[in-house]
Amino acid sequence: MAKTRIKAPGGARSRTAGDVLGALVAGLLLAALLAGIPYGLVEFVGWPLPGEVPSLDALGEMLQNSVSVNVFMDVLAVLVWLLWAQFLVCVAVEVRAVVSGVDIHLPAAGASQALARKLVTMLLLVGAGTLTATQVASAASLPQHTPVPLPAQVTASAQAVPGAAVQAAVSEAAPAAAGPLYTVQADGSGHHETLWDIAQRHLGDGRRFGEIFDLNKGRLQPDGTTMTEPGLLRAGWQLVLPADAKDVPGAAASTAPAAPAAAATAGGERTVTVAEGDTLSAIAEHELGSADAFPQLLEATRNVEQPGGRHLTDPDKLFPGDKIVIPARAQAPAQPSPAPDTAVPSQPNQPAETATPAAPEAAAPVPPAPVSPAPASPQATTPAPTTPAPTEAPASPAPAPAPAQQSQAPATAPATDAPAQESDSSLVSIQQVAGAGALLGAGWLGVLAWRRREQQNARRPGETIALPETTSQAEQVLDRTSSPASVELLDLSLRTLSARNPDALPVVHGAKVAADRVEILVDDPDAEALSPFTDRPGGWWGVRADRADLMTAEEAQDVPAPYPGLSTIGAAADGTHILANLPQAGVLLLDGTEEQVREVARGIAMEAGTAAWGGHVEVRTCGFGLELQQLLPACRVMYTPSLKAATADLARVWIEGHQAEHEGGEQPLPWMVISSAKASAEDLYEFADLVGKARGHRVAAVLPAAGAIDFFPDAQVLDASLTEPQLLEPLGVEVILQRVTDEAYRQLTSAVALTTEAANAAGGVWAQLPDPDRVSVLTAPVPVAAPSHLSVVKDHQEEPVSNGEGREAQAEASGTGADGPADVATVPADVPAVSPEQAPAPAKARIDVVREPGPEGGQAEATAPELQVLGPLRIAGIGNASVQPKLVLLAAYLMFRNERDLGSIGDAMNPVTPWGPKLVAEEMSRLRSRLGLDANGEPHVRPKPRGVAMYSLSDEITSDWANFVYLAERGIPKGPAGVRDLEAALSLVRGRPFAGIADHSWAAPLGQTMISRIVDTAARVAELRTSDEVLDIDAARAAIGKGLNVEPSAEQLYRAWMRIEHRAGNPAAVREVIARVRKMASDWQFSTLQPETLALIQRLTAARETASGV
Repeated sequence: MAKTRIKAPGGARSRTAGDVLGALVAGLLLAALLAGIPYGLVEFVGWPLPGEVPSLDALGEMLQNSVSVNVFMDVLAVLVWLLWAQFLVCVAVEVRAVVSGVDIHLPAAGASQALARKLVTMLLLVGAGTLTATQVASAASLPQHTPVPLPAQVTASAQAVPGAAVQAAVSEAAPAAAGPLYTVQADGSGHHETLWDIAQRHLGDGRRFGEIFDLNKGRLQPDGTTMTEPGLLRAGWQLVLPADAKDVPGAAASTAPAAPAAAATAGGERTVTVAEGDTLSAIAEHELGSADAFPQLLEATRNVEQPGGRHLTDPDKLFPGDKIVIPARAQAPAQPSPAPDTAVPSQPNQPAETATPAAPEAAAPVPPAPVSPAPASPQATTPAPTTPAPTEAPASPAPAPAPAQQSQAPATAPATDAPAQESDSSLVSIQQVAGAGALLGAGWLGVLAWRRREQQNARRPGETIALPETTSQAEQVLDRTSSPASVELLDLSLRTLSARNPDALPVVHGAKVAADRVEILVDDPDAEALSPFTDRPGGWWGVRADRADLMTAEEAQDVPAPYPGLSTIGAAADGTHILANLPQAGVLLLDGTEEQVREVARGIAMEAGTAAWGGHVEVRTCGFGLELQQLLPACRVMYTPSLKAATADLARVWIEGHQAEHEGGEQPLPWMVISSAKASAEDLYEFADLVGKARGHRVAAVLPAAGAIDFFPDAQVLDASLTEPQLLEPLGVEVILQRVTDEAYRQLTSAVALTTEAANAAGGVWAQLPDPDRVSVLTAPVPVAAPSHLSVVKDHQEEPVSNGEGREAQAEASGTGADGPADVATVPADVPAVSPEQAPAPAKARIDVVREPGPEGGQAEATAPELQVLGPLRIAGIGNASVQPKLVLLAAYLMFRNERDLGSIGDAMNPVTPWGPKLVAEEMSRLRSRLGLDANGEPHVRPKPRGVAMYSLSDEITSDWANFVYLAERGIPKGPAGVRDLEAALSLVRGRPFAGIADHSWAAPLGQTMISRIVDTAARVAELRTSDEVLDIDAARAAIGKGLNVEPSAEQLYRAWMRIEHRAGNPAAVREVIARVRKMASDWQFSTLQPETLALIQRLTAARETASGV
């Protein structure tokens, strides 16, 4: 098969007399060869073949006789005719190559084609041009995507922002002597440039074309190809010229200066290309005059597609070749931005939704306001400044006033004359996310949850994890539409099938997944279904969730995934997910524009990188997916810059498979390439050739149909431009393609990228929390062996505080109730216990823990509603009336969010089908009726008159979270004397924040901050209750149980638990806790325990061995 390579057209130059003479000679030689040879053969030799087909007898007689001169001449004439025909084909091919820009190499025609190329080139040097007007226009509109650069191959050339008429600079570095970049031009006169032309015009000597070729050989061009020969150019290529090049239009330096250069455009905006070693702060300082102005660059660049199809969302994730937009008329800030812990006064024209209220982070905490809308960022309630300035706790802290004694600032949103409008920005995002399937959503959100648990484990006491200010619309939609239960059913069904039938696994072409069932299509329609599946018509096997006999998740962990190449292609009209077994299908082609192909291919790649049923599969992406390689924890996805690079990786797989077949050993892992970038014919040829050799090695490819259809004529072709059902032939079902748009991808990857950021530093009183893991000395056990669940004699006999509606606990914690423990948590039930006979006399705490006295006569019971979010959502203080879950969620939104306009409320309450203004008004009316009136006779849910943009709540409504923060921040500075405040704060916690009600993903950032504070408080109580001053082992264990109920994977709490049992002198319990934390890490698939956990285990083990005399 002929190998095709794109050949570049160019522009024109003036012709010399030598050019004309050479063209004339070439024309004469071509005429002689094409016309003279056949004329001479006919005239002087005649037709060499016989007039009729000889008989067998005649052929035998001919072979027995000697070869005559006539026969020899005839044979020679046949050979000359064949050579002439080959040369004629070569000439035709070369003429077509010059006209079309496509160079075709004919097999076994090296000398003939070389001669034909030289003659045709010389002839057309002065003749008619090689580009028609149509080709010129096409060349001018070549796609200008920039290939992903190598670290040392970066230019600082400038380009215009989208919409300007300047082409994107190629992010490839030139040698040290390189000069400006020159873009190969094509005009409408029918001529194209050559390297000789460019050298003649800009270097003064056409013979220097070799220098240009040396500078650009193998250099990636905007269309993804490279220069391999001096004669192969394409309009739109960008060539590095020698440093002494003259009169280069729109030249940009190809070597990176100290700071990126930027060229202004007509609109005032411009971009710079990131050079190796650049940072966003450095670019901001060079371009805007201040390094603190880098957020302006980040915001202006957010929607610009970077090499590989990604977007810049993290200022620290800057790569050479990235394009940074310099905003129009950007000015350097007059002074550096304030430090994070510096209060920034709100500006008069600052919108309400971006204002950050002051946070209660002082040494003497201010009691919680009954209502204060939560800031946009979760850190606003508990900010984490970069340079915390903790206030030293006084030796005798002054009593903090109770919450009811504090004046409260009104939380009513400021009125505005502008009419309330429903936001449509999130509706656009909904449309962009809607194509992502429930299985993909479950996998992606699982990754996000896993990464946030890792963040929680990695932070230090008092810190909070890095979080977005608000949950993205894409994440909210996926949270509502994803189906983790379907993923689990599919995964367990396939692994159960593999475990029970390891030697009889059927060939599977695809699967259909619904909420309550899974079906797979096997190759043999007559085969009997294997357990746990049952027969379905048409070769389908099925399993139902309510009837299946499946392995448990723990049992299935050790069973390899039998069909890791199953990938969601889309959904049927009824919502059933349709999956194809890509290694079985081989090659899947996607027809459509590059953007449409990328959207569909991206969905397949994202699911392959996160699917629970996928096991480990090697996924290679081309044209997109660099972020997937960097962010996904399963390490399945690797970005490759081109199909050629993916082919080289496939060659490795083929070699490994070949060695495994002949030498024994494990077969290579399943391998697939998912590409959205068009490849050259030569690269496609090589890839198709290798795919053919690698059959049987579980290899799959998803490619753009353009060009690839010629090499894979039997492959399934799907139209990526269609949003209607189309036939998926291997399964015989109609499917609506799954897709992930650029905007949805940006939002989803940004959320995961943020999980790689360092934690926010502790601020306020939270900075005073000690870090037990930084102390190398373990607290000695109590003098006598303390039993598990040890009861330490208290200084007073008190009754435990009832949680009930939370009112009694709050009154007692405010200093108005009886002095008593606030322990209502469930102690871990199966901690190894010491028998009663071994229980020694209990130890006694050294000091009394007392509370500040409340107002004389106590505090009257409050009657205002309280929103309780530290556990399943509910509203207390409204009697026995039940409240619909959606109304509780609506009240929570009004309390904790600043964006309380119609559009924001509607989007948050239902991200997929947002509430309209009428429905918002109706539900607000219901909530108003349920909450009733405040002390002044006004509704707790304030009416929203016309012209007022925001809804608001009464100042009297409070929350358990506000009380938790108040109590914890009051107790932390007191040391051991504050343990009762901390225990009272924990008594308000009933479970994981915002539990029990779906569709509250808008609260995810705030919920994570709550988890951090609860875990820190529980760990601090455990630490204090093992100290001599307030020793109470049972209370310490209870605090750990409360914390683990909120965050089961918190290693900080497991470490505290180990210290508790060590302090109690219970080595069996220490071993049990160590086993538990290791199992937890295995269950959550953490690669390893935190270094602090491993170090503590080692110290405890060493201490035990030393104590036992080992």
